[in-house]
Amino acid sequence: MHDELSLDGISVSRNGRNLLENIRIDIIRGKKIAVTGPSGSGKSTLMKLLVSDDASIGRIDNIILDGKPVDAADISSLFAYSSQYPVVLADTLWFNLTLGRKIGKQRVMDVCKSLDLDDIVREKGFDYVLSADGTGLSGGQLARIELARAVLSERPILLLDEINASLDSRTDMDIHHYLWDSNLTFIEIIHHYKKEDLKNYDAVIDVSDYS
Repeated sequence: MHDELSLDGISVSRNGRNLLENIRIDIIRGKKIAVTGPSGSGKSTLMKLLVSDDASIGRIDNIILDGKPVDAADISSLFAYSSQYPVVLADTLWFNLTLGRKIGKQRVMDVCKSLDLDDIVREKGFDYVLSADGTGLSGGQLARIELARAVLSERPILLLDEINASLDSRTDMDIHHYLWDSNLTFIEIIHHYKKEDLKNYDAVIDVSDYS
C-alpha cells in the first residue's frame, strides 16, 4: 500500500490533437475522486494513460509517490481498471474474479454480495464457464464481474470508467453506496449523475476546465 500519489502536469491527446492540459490529481489512501465532463472530452483516455504509460496518448510531467519522484512506468501497477466495456475470459467465473490468485472464498463471496453478484453465484456457481463474448450474461452482470475483479485485485487505486453504463438504477445505487462507504481509493468517471451525488466524493475534477 501507498499513502499518497501526486500526478501533476497531465496532458492527454488523441490522434495528435491535445484534449486536456495541465491536470493535477492528488490521491491519498481512501480518497474518492469523480471525473466529469462531456462525452469525447478525453476522460477515458486519461484513465488509459494512467494504466498504460502510453506516450502516444499523453504525458505526466511530475509524479510523486509517498514523497519521492518516480517515473510513469513505476505507477501503472498501482491501478486496477474497470471500464464501461467489460472484458471477460473464456474460463470459470472463479478465474474471471480472481485471475488465478489465491483469495479466500469468503472474501470473494463478500465482494460478490456487495456488488449484487451473489445471485449469479447461487444460480450458476463459481465453476460456471463464461464465453469470451459474455453470452448468457447481461451487460450489467459482466460489468459487475469486472468491477469485482478490480476490487479483489487489491491494487491501491481503482480506476472506474462509467461502471454504471449497463446497470439499472437500483443496482447502480447499491454499488455506489458500497463504494462510497468503503475504504477503497478510486478515481471514477461519471457521466449521468445527480448533483447531490457529488457530495459523496472527496474531490471532483471537471475536465472542461482543462480543455
